[in-house]
Amino acid sequence: MKSENHLKKESEYFMICSPEGDHSPVLTKAEGKNEYCVTVSTNRQLVTIPNWHAKSINGRELLTKIPGNIGILIVSNNDGRYLSPKDLEKLREI
Repeated sequence: MKSENHLKKESEYFMICSPEGDHSPVLTKAEGKNEYCVTVSTNRQLVTIPNWHAKSINGRELLTKIPGNIGILIVSNNDGRYLSPKDLEKLREI
């Protein structure tokens, strides 16, 4: 597993957000799961989508901003890693 696919509290990420208002995170259905997630990357270009906003956020802020029942999809140039709400619960405890 590549290090860029691990959520690090001190790292900067770019998160897909609403283009208006408070730029709230965009939730998407996690593929093959009955859960929703936010999509982030350390590479802004990978989450730059026309008509949407890519917000800069560090891993610690990300863990506090998203609700406990939401996962995170971390995308990189070659692949992605899904962190379930249970995975994130463990990270929040550290």
